[in-house]
Amino acid sequence: NAALTQAQVKSIMLKDYASLSASEKTGLVSWWNLDSVIDSVGASTAVYDNHYAGGSKLGTELVTDGSFANGLTSWTHSNVTLSGSSVILYDNDTDYVFQNITSFTAGEVYAFTFEGTGNIRSRIGHTGAAATQIPLTLPATIYRLVDSDASRVQVHGASDDSPATLTSVSVKLVNGNTGTLS
Repeated sequence: NAALTQAQVKSIMLKDYASLSASEKTGLVSWWNLDSVIDSVGASTAVYDNHYAGGSKLGTELVTDGSFANGLTSWTHSNVTLSGSSVILYDNDTDYVFQNITSFTAGEVYAFTFEGTGNIRSRIGHTGAAATQIPLTLPATIYRLVDSDASRVQVHGASDDSPATLTSVSVKLVNGNTGTLS
């Protein structure tokens, strides 16, 4: 929150956050390693504030019943099988589950975590058939900078029609300062 002297810049420019002294951390608003990026498949490459340990300080859960403990009562779904508290997805075109999320903020980075086994396709943060489906191998965490169209998390079966078992879905806001590389 203040301009740095040349000596301060030289002192910190080759250090990671853990190597900063207590005095160098005092008043620190953000810490950016300029070569650190978030895996932001299907979106602009996002960068994160290393002061937050690579996005490890996440906001509250935005998905209702992400572990399917209550079956599919919180999810819109089509042509899926529920086995215990796991969702089985087969076909890319007809098998899906989705949940509307009204608290997305355009321009913010969110962590989307999918647990289970197999391959899925996800429309992360977007709606409509025209939205790009991102192929993922479970388990997977994707960080995504959402745009003004973001309103849901949606999971489809894989394009190769092999079964996938989805055991949980999580969406959380990445706290701290984030941005995009251009």
